[in-house]
Amino acid sequence: MIEWVLRGAQSSKLADKIVVATDDRGIFETVIEIGFDAVMTSTEHSSGSDRVAEAVKEVDVDIVVNLQGDEPLIDGRLLDRLITELEGSDADIATPVTHFTSLDELMSENTAKVVVNSEGYALYFSRAVIPHRRDGEPRLDDYLKHIGIYAYRKESLMRFVALPQSKLELTEKLEQLRALENGMKIKVVGTDYQSVAVDVPSDIEKVEKIFRGRGICS
Repeated sequence: MIEWVLRGAQSSKLADKIVVATDDRGIFETVIEIGFDAVMTSTEHSSGSDRVAEAVKEVDVDIVVNLQGDEPLIDGRLLDRLITELEGSDADIATPVTHFTSLDELMSENTAKVVVNSEGYALYFSRAVIPHRRDGEPRLDDYLKHIGIYAYRKESLMRFVALPQSKLELTEKLEQLRALENGMKIKVVGTDYQSVAVDVPSDIEKVEKIFRGRGICS
């Protein structure tokens, strides 16, 4: 799975370097074996952002994209969109959103929803269905589903990980709320990319089905 993520990231035209940051020796050795770069990081990190910050702390770089290793369908064009949108804005962070495909997905607390202002910056993220539709049934096209990929300005990333966990972050279990609570700006980038993160073994079949449909594997 990590190789699929790396191959997808490799299709980015704007990323100068792709590095796996891990605290697992087996993952580290596998990544090196297949010809990519990896760095060992502390086992004490509570989030991917903390791990990425350690990996780039001494690296001369302007923008850092935090891509989790459970996104085997990732397309480098999405990473390029995030980088471009961040460069062209005054935001600290850029992150993608897409549309919901079913009411079950919308209602699930496993999906994060986001509301944005008129300029495309995040107002709030929640596991609850926001905005709340006071009259009538929810319509899928009224909602935005957050995809947990982030492009940071390096200085914003280092500032973010130095902040204590915030009240809203701990309540919702969404770390991006720490950024909003501390006045950081998050640019929201629309995409048709549908994330299928492999969080549990049953997710593997979903990804394999998509790959088979694309003729990528038998």
